[in-house]
Amino acid sequence: MANPPEPHGPYYQWTRKAEKKTVGKWLSEEQGEDYRNWIANRRRIRDLVTRLEAIGESALAADPRGKR
Repeated sequence: MANPPEPHGPYYQWTRKAEKKTVGKWLSEEQGEDYRNWIANRRRIRDLVTRLEAIGESALAADPRGKR
């Protein structure tokens, strides 16, 4: 409502799943900057684990000893 309008944000929020529910915490701008690398690393780890699981599934599906 200000004249001229004042932009909002950026806002920093950290979310995760806990006991099948999404929980979040608002972070200060300083915390957002501090945790940016940590959050990026967590995303990278999650991506790598997903890729490893896919490789494991492919290897298991191709293993003739598992077919009965």
